[in-house]
Amino acid sequence: SPTCMIVSSRCLVMQWLIIGDTIGVDTAFGSAALVSYEYSIVWAWSILLCEPLCILLWQVILWLLQLPLPNFSDLSAQYPGYKHYGGQYRNQDVYGAIGQSAVDVAAQRQDSSGLRLSLALNRLSGLHRLGMDTLTISKHDTDSVRGNDNLQYIYRTRAFGPLLAMKYHSPELIYRTPSTTIESIRNKLRGRQGIVRIVTFHNEHKSFDTRISLWDCERFYQARDYLLMHHIVSVEFWQLPG
Repeated sequence: SPTCMIVSSRCLVMQWLIIGDTIGVDTAFGSAALVSYEYSIVWAWSILLCEPLCILLWQVILWLLQLPLPNFSDLSAQYPGYKHYGGQYRNQDVYGAIGQSAVDVAAQRQDSSGLRLSLALNRLSGLHRLGMDTLTISKHDTDSVRGNDNLQYIYRTRAFGPLLAMKYHSPELIYRTPSTTIESIRNKLRGRQGIVRIVTFHNEHKSFDTRISLWDCERFYQARDYLLMHHIVSVEFWQLPG
């Protein structure tokens, strides 16, 4: 990364200055290099002085490259809500809307929340689409499948958090501690709209599980109440504009 390149350059500069100061320029580089060394001193200190500015500039570039999150009204209008929670889509309907590849992975998983949000984002079109390249974000070989429209659909929900953080911005984190109640989490989300990712940890199997859905002020939008899941360790929230 550019930050690593800056740090590496700084190390080289410091080594250059130390050699010259320790054994002398004439000894280290020959008398003919004296003038070149003096110019190099100016160059070296310029790099050291400009380092904070370079890092700040890189952070600004990253900020400019991040997309604004979609409006909740637009995303919810495209969201394939659960049939038994006010929506129109059973799991099989979601798999059919994506294609045979989703049907193939559905046999291995019971959670369709990642596929549902993927479908909503891809329906928004433009830069919100997940693209055509297979996504490999988690430790697994692949985290997504290709739909009939050649776009990617995430089925490993644990990969959705890093993707949203890279594409938009980091979420607001609500950690579950022994003193944190479910009601206190609801209070932090109440009156807001956005994307919520629930992370749970099963001590028996030493494994994490995740669910992701839309949050609409008081409740999950056309989905079950994931806050009732057992062993919640954290809640991630991306607030969306209206």
